[in-house]
Amino acid sequence: MPSSLTLLPATARMARMGNILLDPERARAILEEENIDVLIASRPENFSYISGICRLLEHRHVREHTTFALLNREGHVVLVIPWFELDTAKEETAVTDIAPFRQFANVLTAERAALHRGDFPEAVAAERIARMGYQSGRIGFDELYTPVSVYEHLRQQLPGAEFVPATRVFERLRQVKTREEIARLSQAANIVEQGFRALGARLSEGVTEQQLADAALEVFHREGAPLSFLHCGAGVRSSIEHLPPSNYAVRAGDLVRFDMGVIVRGYHADVGRTFVCGQPTPRQKEIYARVAHSHHEVTAAMKPGVTGAELYDIYRREMGEYFSVFPLDWIGHSYGLELHESPFLAPTMNDPLEAGMLLAVEIVLDYPDREGYHLEEPILITENGNQRLTGLPTDSLVPGESPP
Repeated sequence: MPSSLTLLPATARMARMGNILLDPERARAILEEENIDVLIASRPENFSYISGICRLLEHRHVREHTTFALLNREGHVVLVIPWFELDTAKEETAVTDIAPFRQFANVLTAERAALHRGDFPEAVAAERIARMGYQSGRIGFDELYTPVSVYEHLRQQLPGAEFVPATRVFERLRQVKTREEIARLSQAANIVEQGFRALGARLSEGVTEQQLADAALEVFHREGAPLSFLHCGAGVRSSIEHLPPSNYAVRAGDLVRFDMGVIVRGYHADVGRTFVCGQPTPRQKEIYARVAHSHHEVTAAMKPGVTGAELYDIYRREMGEYFSVFPLDWIGHSYGLELHESPFLAPTMNDPLEAGMLLAVEIVLDYPDREGYHLEEPILITENGNQRLTGLPTDSLVPGESPP
């Protein structure tokens, strides 16, 4: 690992190597290409990516308490965090260049007193940027997350610098997952797979949506994986998006639709399936076969160099007449530190896929007030194609069944 990350001494560093989430070489190349001297991460997920800290530090609870991670084009990282969280941060990060600040200092300006804040974390960040030699450099910042007051104060502290929007830069950094990220994402997907198998085994006439959800939740609790989200709908409710489980009792012939995920060391899972209680009708089998076939054709084509627009065209073609029933605007999204991340598989995505990208390929077909179908599977792009992250069957509505 390059020394420019300012890591811990060897013994302690080895214990925390798994917490280095970014690829320093890739980061340097992208910052050089974008002509950015320093990135300022204030969005919690971008902070986690650069720092390796995925715990819920205070900036996730009290959003006006800004926390920064600074990454310069040489790969050096500086963390600007509240002083009382210093020991917490050191437990999880391999970065040693940490600049703490006090939120409730003894001397307050009128402005900060009104906000119940002490030191300016922006001033601390600016001082460290100046110390790096970039007081007149190009500074990239989270323009979609940074509060206007924080942005203005950063500009006041660095009047000679050029501030440039960098949301797209952060997206580029995070789109290709590192080995450590893939390990966490794979573990999360495996746990969700166990949850699906547990609720599938429990599916029978008379069981409630909540009881099915509880079967999955028992697995998540046993594995120590916090719930990210859980959507469920049976019968007519399967045609409605993003419902929490209810006390509806499943009837024979009902479709039961689940979309759920957990979090493993800061990283999400996102898997969706549709089951039937009992045996599907010929019409249900026909409809689901089209959904599953479309999903298969899309995933079979996924490899480096293919664009999301091309994959969307495959989906549209393979759905045939069903496309007009419920035409999706996009059929997949990346995820990681957030549940929905760039890139999205959509008609407007013309950037090619790269090895290391992870996308949840999601085909949905809803018949309002009747029933809905949902098939979602995480797909990892490899050098020569792709691989699935779960072993759940995709071509049958019957839990655990996979036709020959």
